[in-house]
Order: sequence, then C-alpha cells, then structure tokens
Amino acid sequence: MTTVEPLGYATASACFLFLALLAMTSRHSRRLKFTFIAATLLSSIWAGAVAHRALIDSPAILVQLLEPLRDLAWFGFLFVVLAFACQPNERTSLRLRRVFGWIAAFTAGLLFLTIYRHTGGTGPAALTEVNLYAGHVLMSVGVLVMLEQLCRNSPSELRRGIKYLCMGVGSMFAFDFFLYSDALLFRQITPVLWDARGFIHAIVAPVIGIAILRKLEW
Repeated sequence: MTTVEPLGYATASACFLFLALLAMTSRHSRRLKFTFIAATLLSSIWAGAVAHRALIDSPAILVQLLEPLRDLAWFGFLFVVLAFACQPNERTSLRLRRVFGWIAAFTAGLLFLTIYRHTGGTGPAALTEVNLYAGHVLMSVGVLVMLEQLCRNSPSELRRGIKYLCMGVGSMFAFDFFLYSDALLFRQITPVLWDARGFIHAIVAPVIGIAILRKLEW
C-alpha cells in the first residue's frame, strides 16, 4: 500500500460529497437533482471505501460491490438528463426505460459475480476476475455511448452547459475504460493506474460541478 492511493481516493470522495451538497441547493428539477445526488453520493462512498481499504487493508468485496452501483447511478442520471434535454417522444422514452432495465440487470449480474467470487465459488478465480474486468469495460463503454448520444441530440442552446458534463463524466469513465482494458489484457489491475484513478476522479469533479452550476433549463 502506498500513501498515494488513500490520498487520491479520499480527495475524490470529498469532491463528490461537495458536489452532492452543492446539488441540494440547485434549482434543477426534482428528478434531475435526485439522480445526480445519488450518483455523486455513491461515488463519494465508493471512493471513501477504497481509501479506507487502502489504509487498513480490509476485504475488497465492499469496494467491488459499490462500483457497479456507482456506475448504475451515473447511467440513471444520464438517462434523466437525456430525457430533459432532448424531450423524446413516448415511444423513445419507452425504449430508454427498457435499455436502463437491461443495464440494471447487467449490474445485478456483476454484483452476483462479485459475491460469487468472494464467497468461495467453485469456478476458477482467474476466470471470474476476467469476467468482472470485461463487465467494467462494457459499463464504461455504455456511459461513453450515453454521453455521445447526449451531445449529439441536445439542442444547441443547452450544449454549452452539457459539454462540461460530458467532459467531466466522460474523462472519468474513459480512464476507467483504459484501466479495465489494461487489466483485461494483463489479467490484473496495474497498481500505478489504480493509484492515479483517485486523482483523476478528483480532478474531473469540479468540471462536473461547472455543469451543475450553470442554470440550464432542464
């Protein structure tokens, strides 16, 4: 354990907690505010759990269970932003809800794999780890696709504010994609990349905050 890992993730936890508190004072719609607070709070709790584990070397299962839930919360927030910004018709809204349902089911699968891995499942441990890495890669790609759709389909008057949201969340999940793609290739997480991840998340949090401070008509 290095001193870099707990410092980076503790900083990220504090930054996302501040974003959650900041969102509570915003004038956005209730649904948008609720999903954003859920995403930032889960991000804060997850980063705090990583920092705590790095300090006392606790079991990794809590961190690995929180991460898919954090990703799902960001998916939920982005779906709400897409609905507010693009105003889809009823048929498109139904499709979006179905897609989110599939993502929630995929998240449940990742949670099951994590529990199976830590409760002494009979399958090879290395195979389970690879499947988890692949799952995180797919979750990262899914978020990046959502951001691309948001940028492409948002009206021009909202793009100035949304671009900060896309830059912040996109940078966060682009690094996650790189981290887990590397882990999938080499069958293990590179410690340097894992340590840097906390600082990357802390750096992008203010960029996401700029998007929230802009009083967009959502």
